[in-house]
Amino acid sequence: MPNYYWVFIEGRRFYSNQLQPWILPLERNVTIINYTVIRDRYTVRGRDMVINDALSPQEIERLTRRPVTRVSVREVKKPEEAGGGIDEVRIYRPQIKQEETAPKTVLKREEAEQKIGPVREDRPEEVEVIHRQENSLLERTQRLELERLKRQAEEEARNAPPQDRQKKLIEVQSRLEELKKKHEQEKQEMQKRQAEEKKVIRKEDLKRKTDEEKR
Repeated sequence: MPNYYWVFIEGRRFYSNQLQPWILPLERNVTIINYTVIRDRYTVRGRDMVINDALSPQEIERLTRRPVTRVSVREVKKPEEAGGGIDEVRIYRPQIKQEETAPKTVLKREEAEQKIGPVREDRPEEVEVIHRQENSLLERTQRLELERLKRQAEEEARNAPPQDRQKKLIEVQSRLEELKKKHEQEKQEMQKRQAEEKKVIRKEDLKRKTDEEKR
């Protein structure tokens, strides 16, 4: 799976209703993936209930600093009965029939783009806000990452036998320097992408203004 397919946020934003403002710049993905441990433990209860046991409620509370509300899950027979309450979630699971279907007509890429149109039209000032947010997220998460690695490495050095501590400290410094280089590369790649985005947005904004003047 390509690196840019992944989306990451800080753990403390896990509860946020709007995740878009907190998505980390995609340039961070490679480093985060390399430092990530996959947690994909699932269990099946009953005949067809799949439970995600990868993260415990206690871990989520520690990351988000907010309590996890426990609710019961109840199946309902009608779609209009589905929804959430104070202490329960009601789900409707219809019987789905598999059918061989195919679209009657297929549009070429150019035709589809003309019919659908652009998803969004960012203006220069909006892009500036997005870029400032990206810069802030990049700096903050890189700093926290360095601090976390330093604490972890120093603890390893303290727990090492006396004769191995100097070697451990050298390893710690090497890991920190390597991470700093990765961070600098991330920053440069993000700045390059942002510069390209600004060029595109300026051209689109100029074209839009020109079209408006012609009307």
